[in-house]
Amino acid sequence: MNVLSTFKESGLKDLPSLKDDVRSRNYEIKRISKEAYANITYDPVGNYFLIIDNFTIRKLDAAGNEVFQLENSQMYLPRFTSYVFDSTGVYDFSSQKIEKQLFNRVLNLDQSLDKEEWQKTFDDLYQHADVVLFGGYTDLYHEDDPIFLRINGEWVLLITTPQETRLQEIEYRAGIRFEGYPAKHNHLSLLKDTQTQAYSDFEGTSDRYLQTYQDITLKEKQVAYPTDRNIKILSYEKQRVYSELAYTPIPIAWTCEVGNSLTIGGEELKFRCGGIKKLGLFNDVDTFLRWYSVPREFLPRTHVSFLKYSFPSNEQASENNGLYLVRKVG
Repeated sequence: MNVLSTFKESGLKDLPSLKDDVRSRNYEIKRISKEAYANITYDPVGNYFLIIDNFTIRKLDAAGNEVFQLENSQMYLPRFTSYVFDSTGVYDFSSQKIEKQLFNRVLNLDQSLDKEEWQKTFDDLYQHADVVLFGGYTDLYHEDDPIFLRINGEWVLLITTPQETRLQEIEYRAGIRFEGYPAKHNHLSLLKDTQTQAYSDFEGTSDRYLQTYQDITLKEKQVAYPTDRNIKILSYEKQRVYSELAYTPIPIAWTCEVGNSLTIGGEELKFRCGGIKKLGLFNDVDTFLRWYSVPREFLPRTHVSFLKYSFPSNEQASENNGLYLVRKVG
């Protein structure tokens, strides 16, 4: 964060709280969920957003208006796709009219296919399918790994054999893969906070983390994101001791009330939220804010971006926790 002042500003208390629908003449910051743990993707083909938080999946249009919502605790959405599966069928969120489509066929749920029969079946299905998605980390199908294939508009669910070793689930942040068989689907893009280099998945993944710990490169690494989406700290006021040096009463961090500013479309939006200031002149205030934007090439198509705020405890500051729209109004 860019700290302009480290002293209390007389107007700090006059700023609206983040949760109170911050507005300028043509823009607003509006909370759409109290859940900050969310996954956000953008479909450049259909020009819409998908948001997953808790057990809810929402589709927003390019202006940030909700056009469909699905609540279901038993569903599975493969990363970077617009398809949501449950135990008996699929919802295609790229469709203009979103309805559940039942699986036309379910194969090998009873593990009746031997290895040779399974491979022959899979090769035939894969060759004819225009969409192929590999699943994992779900117990919807008796804890077995699913493969979803669309052929001539109909969906087939094929369950892998227990001995299957080609499914690469450990690299799930880049999408689950199957050795020798690329997935077939329209790729939905992650948004990015260029201040922290974090992507808009559940984990707040960064390229540095993926390359250091998993040797994974996302497609988004090669994409340019807007570099002018920065949140500035206008001022802050210490409130109380947050933590102390072990076995001593010496404070090493304080909770703060923080005044923030972001500029979009030439307009400034100011608001306040909680933060933490650690001991040390060169330690910035952490406001736990991230501002996610679509890749630069798609900016002409949508004015929508997103803020996530997640204070790391049940302090009063956590009342602002959630996912926020930043969008043009009027």
